[in-house]
Amino acid sequence: MLSIRATSLAVSITAVLTVGSPAWAGRHPGPVVVSTDNNGVVNTTVTAAGHQGSVQKTAVTRSTHRVTCTSTRSFNYKANMPFTETRGGVFGVYWLVFCSNGWSGLQWIPQPQAVGVRVSPAVAARVAIGRLPLPVPVVHHNPDRMDGRPATVVGVKTWWWVSSSSFRVLRQTVRVGGAWATVTATPVRSVWRSGSSATPTVTCAGPGRAYDPSRSSSSQSTYCSTVYRESSASQPQTGPSPNDRYFTASVTVVWRVTWVGSGGSHGSLPPMSRTESFPIAVEDVQAVNN
Repeated sequence: MLSIRATSLAVSITAVLTVGSPAWAGRHPGPVVVSTDNNGVVNTTVTAAGHQGSVQKTAVTRSTHRVTCTSTRSFNYKANMPFTETRGGVFGVYWLVFCSNGWSGLQWIPQPQAVGVRVSPAVAARVAIGRLPLPVPVVHHNPDRMDGRPATVVGVKTWWWVSSSSFRVLRQTVRVGGAWATVTATPVRSVWRSGSSATPTVTCAGPGRAYDPSRSSSSQSTYCSTVYRESSASQPQTGPSPNDRYFTASVTVVWRVTWVGSGGSHGSLPPMSRTESFPIAVEDVQAVNN
């Protein structure tokens, strides 16, 4: 039974399919375009997957079991429009598919002559966000190594920073239907978690400042550092050496997201972030704080 309600633009299609046909999704029909309605509701019967306006007989198989699948057009209620995308110049709508055998998925259905579908730059911006891969933070710290291991020292100021390649402005432009939007993600801060309950998390307004081993410690400074208060000696041994004991630290880079689009539109989206974890040994030795 197919129901179309003019007030919500929601469409439900019930199709009888045979079990064991994994390629059925590619043959799934698009929504039926209706130019008039009967008080907002139009009913029709679809006996099998086929082209718009056609009815096909169910394929004969050895199985006597059948699977009922329902396709509902995905809908962005905040933007008051369906989720759409243009692929290779062909406009299409995303459908949520649920089957009685437990299978479900998201299906893009070509619909080059869709009626009443509106696409806004805001929707295009959300599509662009999905295509904007954030770089993995490349981590550095100083002190950095002892006996070939990533390590620092209790009571010593540990500098944190990420490489500029992973702390940079990112942009992505997407066109959906007649709308377009360019999304800009700007890194604004890095959040460093020490991995030790005795050492607090540090939030830095930037990527941190690289330590230059060719210069004296007194001639340089950082705004992004922490001081470990305990060694990692109590942590589980993770390698052949008794000294292979580490805290699992991490850094999260946060990006501010804005967009501009067709018709002079613009706006902002929720912040995005990318986290990278890394091991660090903390030695309990006598040292002079920098």
